[in-house]
Amino acid sequence: MAIYILIATIVVILIGVLLYLRKPQELTEKPTTKVFHHTFDQIESFHKENPDFESQSSIWQKEMQKHGESLHASDVGLIIFSHGTFVGEDPLGVEPMLESLFPKSKLNNQIAKIKEFNHSFWQKKLQDQGYFLSSYVSLFEKSLQKPISCINFKWSSGNHHSARLSGAIRLIQLISSKKKELGNKRVLLIGHSHAGQLFSLVSHLISNSDVGLELKKILLEEEENLDNDLATLNDVPLDFVTLGTPYLYPWPETNKYRTIHFINHRNHPYLAGTSQGVFHTRDGDYIQQWGIAGSDLIASTKKERELNKKLSNILGNTRNRIAWKKNISLRLRVPPYGETHLVDYLDSSPMIPNCIRTIFGHGVYTQYHAMLFNTDLICKSLYSSKHSLSSQ
Repeated sequence: MAIYILIATIVVILIGVLLYLRKPQELTEKPTTKVFHHTFDQIESFHKENPDFESQSSIWQKEMQKHGESLHASDVGLIIFSHGTFVGEDPLGVEPMLESLFPKSKLNNQIAKIKEFNHSFWQKKLQDQGYFLSSYVSLFEKSLQKPISCINFKWSSGNHHSARLSGAIRLIQLISSKKKELGNKRVLLIGHSHAGQLFSLVSHLISNSDVGLELKKILLEEEENLDNDLATLNDVPLDFVTLGTPYLYPWPETNKYRTIHFINHRNHPYLAGTSQGVFHTRDGDYIQQWGIAGSDLIASTKKERELNKKLSNILGNTRNRIAWKKNISLRLRVPPYGETHLVDYLDSSPMIPNCIRTIFGHGVYTQYHAMLFNTDLICKSLYSSKHSLSSQ
């Protein structure tokens, strides 16, 4: 199973490269939202050979503890990390496909084994390159030295509407289940790649936007407890941080949450890269650009495909190769919502092609050595004295 997932991932990347190797069109419109530029600062070296708290320097420990104090003072009680597309429990939709063929009661053990196999496979193959390791999340929690729980949230990671919507529902259920112990504390959600789309869907559902109301009309047919879960979340303050999330779904305008985006980026003030820099990761995160609207894959079952048709009327047709090629050529980088931080993570290589090693600039966000820098920027952006939490 894992080899098929790997092959599918490679095929998607290759298709993206072939489509991308064309003369790109220049955008003339500048971003309408706040954009900040940063260069990655190691701050203090991370000893990856022993990725535990005790093995890190006293400076690294103190810096993470300082951020733990900032998060605690801002009433953050829970931090949820989530992976992106293709690296989750069931990226090819094997579970819904099997359930459409056999009684679910007879498949529970097999499906659980498949999910665990996929999870173990990606941990071994990717390590911390584009994937939140369980050890990463555990280290993060311990390093804060405060009573702040950290959870590694997993979802199918399928590359289409219904898979992402299913993931968003599970995310809502998870937060709802933690409400009693959370009280009125904040929840910080940090998502890599298309996990950011789950966050967008959650934001629509909790804010009762036009998109959210349309989604609920579809969901309430099968998710009878959704209204109760959403009601539970009504007074839970949420902060979303996306890492390399492609511009795909819109976000509603509401004060129920705050959103910041981190994107690996170099050279142009706000446009994504050009074909000349792909193999050396010259311009930053190319997957963030290729994962734009039009790049979705077909679902594995008829039921999901029918649901995706309904969802396309609400969320847009995101499986359209002609639109994909056009969108890639526009070099879209900055989403028109939230606050964007364009960070040069210094993973380019001027001489030796390094696109595979860096996953086309998409793998740096979840690496151990970036933990301290990312946490520092998150705290400065969301939890410093300059940001008032009184209205949230």
